[in-house]
Amino acid sequence: MSDTVQHNTSQVGYGMAELGVSAIESFLRLYLLLFLTTKVGLSPTAAGYAVSIGILWDAFADPIMGRISDKTRSRWGPRLPWIAAGAPLLGLAFVLLFRVGHIDEFFSPTHAFLYVTFLNILLNTAMSIVSVPHLALGGELAPYNATRRTSIYAWRSAMTLLGFLVGILIPASVNALGYALANADFIFAVVIALIMLLAVAITIISCRKNTSYAIEETSSPGPVLGSILRGKVAVVMGAFFVATLAQGLNSALAMYYYLITLKLNEQDIGKILIVFIVSLCLTLPLWVKWSARYSKPRLVAVGTIGLGVLSCVFYPIFYPGELLGPYFMAIAGGALLGSSGLLESMLVDTAESQQISSASMGAVFGLWKFVAKAARAVAIAGAGNLLAAVGYTANGPTDPSVASNIGWLFGPAVGILFIMSGLILIWRPSFHRNVMG
Repeated sequence: MSDTVQHNTSQVGYGMAELGVSAIESFLRLYLLLFLTTKVGLSPTAAGYAVSIGILWDAFADPIMGRISDKTRSRWGPRLPWIAAGAPLLGLAFVLLFRVGHIDEFFSPTHAFLYVTFLNILLNTAMSIVSVPHLALGGELAPYNATRRTSIYAWRSAMTLLGFLVGILIPASVNALGYALANADFIFAVVIALIMLLAVAITIISCRKNTSYAIEETSSPGPVLGSILRGKVAVVMGAFFVATLAQGLNSALAMYYYLITLKLNEQDIGKILIVFIVSLCLTLPLWVKWSARYSKPRLVAVGTIGLGVLSCVFYPIFYPGELLGPYFMAIAGGALLGSSGLLESMLVDTAESQQISSASMGAVFGLWKFVAKAARAVAIAGAGNLLAAVGYTANGPTDPSVASNIGWLFGPAVGILFIMSGLILIWRPSFHRNVMG
């Protein structure tokens, strides 16, 4: 086997765990808030808080998990044991969450809220145990090799997109075939959890021979928090927070926008989301190729600002039942969001430029995940409150003004955040001269 084929095989194997995790995440982002408001019976505000509390809890655990994995020593290296331990817990919590019945089955709405919050805490903690070490592992597979590292994280991003596609396709394909399954959300969750466990197993098998670097060559992790929170790394973290806030609001509001504002059925929504993911996957290699010639921060800024402008302009003007416009946005939005596939390799490049060692990348990515989950928690809580503020009530008649307001939330409100994220990256010219991909 040639070195190129062997490297590509190793990179695909490394990315498989992310496929499983992102399949769970995509299902959660698209269906959890809707499930809690329509199937469990929580109010939009209570559902938003239940999800966001779990995410915030885990956000604080991410840097701790990163530091723990930095200091772990085993024959499989510091990362794989945690990935293997967290996956079964993640699958169990995910399945149990979608096993929750309607609010009438509980003693009170308070009990329902507390139970759902506990399961969200458990689920997100398990996700941290898997995701933070997995992110750090990618940097260890290509120490001080920016070109190969970009390729590794690009494969991981591709697997993220494929995972999102899996999370969308499973319910969409069943709906497209016209099947009406009892407890459909629970059945979908079981299938996705099994896919995640298989994907994580492939990663462990593929990467266990590549952990010698982490054991033999990596120096002991040192204090890095001060280094992370200043300079160029802080710029990347800030832009990432705002972009993730925008993506979180986009995901939380998507089903409401398509179902209520555009009045589309679930089959059409599934097709639109699939086109979006396919567009993202097909354009990701172009962004990776361009990163060899242009500054990664500038490329990411172009993609996010472009996506923000399109969201502001087009989403509020689509008519109910219209498909051409949403398909256009799925193609264009997916292509522009492909620039986000450069973020993780850009973070490692930036950390190296600040002389943060690979032995401390668990802490770096722990803070990275903290930022992501804090943004998601704010987004989900914000989505619940925004829906309530514009007059949305679950399972009730929807006033035309409410449908219109949801369109403005999904379009300009989210688009402005994407634009802000890009502006953060182009705010400091020296950043581009020093952080090149």
